[in-house]
Amino acid sequence: MKLNINQKRFLTETTYKLVTTVGGPFVKIAYNPLYLNLKNIPKDGDSIIFAPNHRKTVDPFVIVAAVDIPIHWAALKRFFDAEDSLFNNSKNPILCQITSKLLYGIGALPIERKDRSDDYFKCNISTIKQMISYLKMKSSVGIFPEGTTNKEPDKKDVGHIYDSFLHMAKKTNSWVLPISTVWAPKEMNVKNKVIINFREPFKVGNMKIDEALEKYKELILSGIDENKKIYTNLQEIENIVSATEHNKALQLVLKSK
Repeated sequence: MKLNINQKRFLTETTYKLVTTVGGPFVKIAYNPLYLNLKNIPKDGDSIIFAPNHRKTVDPFVIVAAVDIPIHWAALKRFFDAEDSLFNNSKNPILCQITSKLLYGIGALPIERKDRSDDYFKCNISTIKQMISYLKMKSSVGIFPEGTTNKEPDKKDVGHIYDSFLHMAKKTNSWVLPISTVWAPKEMNVKNKVIINFREPFKVGNMKIDEALEKYKELILSGIDENKKIYTNLQEIENIVSATEHNKALQLVLKSK
């Protein structure tokens, strides 16, 4: 039986809440995310477009672990087709099947890249229509405006940003919530593996799309800069703590001799 949009919304958002309730604590244990400015998440009942920059495939997990609003995420079609997994991009068939069922279950929506399918336009138009329907129903969606993970964060803070999410925000009068995500470099010894910075939300309103895009970029980039500074401070604190613990241990050794 084919479900209508209201039935699909109810079923997937119920599943979403169950999955995030169970999985959220595990995400926090695994990555110990540092969340900034959670107060910026709109609570007026209007729909929200969660729009983070993209660094890792697990970005959505660490975001939803802190958000109690169901989010219909856009994800690459290959995950739905069980060609890839969200578990560190492992191609293990079991993990790929789990990824596919998980995404369908929580109401995520497939998008396709132009270089992967001749039907990418048809696929993406269908997803955009569904997203607009959800937004008009006051549900929320999640979109990575870069369209893919940033493979070179050391060289550039964000990749090319596509503006389709701003057109949707304008059409549905939804909030745009920029989210600045920075993962700790591998060589950095800190407990918080990722910082998620919820920036100031805005509505496109009467702004031109180009103006809204510049506003989004400014908020994302300033948030990334803020996250980087925090990591620098955290590393300094870790170094001080490590040195202090080392000195304490050394004193105990010396006293025992």
